[in-house]
Formats: sequence, structure tokens, C-alpha cells
Amino acid sequence: MLPKAAKEWLEESRDLPLARQQKGIATQVEAVQGFWCVVDMFHFENVGFTNSVDGIKYLTCADCEYGPIGLVDPDSKLNLIAATRLAER
Repeated sequence: MLPKAAKEWLEESRDLPLARQQKGIATQVEAVQGFWCVVDMFHFENVGFTNSVDGIKYLTCADCEYGPIGLVDPDSKLNLIAATRLAER
């Protein structure tokens, strides 16, 4: 999913929606600390992009559709992948 040469570590916190949501209540989010930053979306392998939600596009695993695993920063247009939402294979 993340090529070694195309990523950079970014130590900051962002809110991401939980992967599993409870019905009938507002979208639940969690503060996530630490992201892999990928400048070019074409460096990804098997990453899907959602339509914009409140001005933010979220990233998902294109293989298993788990997500969001990250987001596209609306200001810088950088692709941020949450380290806590990845599993090594």
C-alpha cells in the first residue's frame, strides 16, 4: 500500500471517523496521532478515495474496503495515512 521511497512521517493529530459507526447518532470520530504522508496519489498501491465529505476526501483500502485509513488534507492536498489504521503484511 505504501511504497518506501514515496512516504514521509508527519507527527500531528487529526480527527478521523471510526471505521464502524453506530446507527442513529452523529458521525463518531477519534483523534489519530502520526501519519505517513504521500505527496502523489499515484504512488499508492490499492488505495481508494471517497467522494468529498464536508470538504475532505477519505482514503480506504481498495482490497478490503476498510476505512477510512487516512485523508487528503484539503489545504495542502497531501495524502495522509494513519499509522494506527495500517496492518503490516
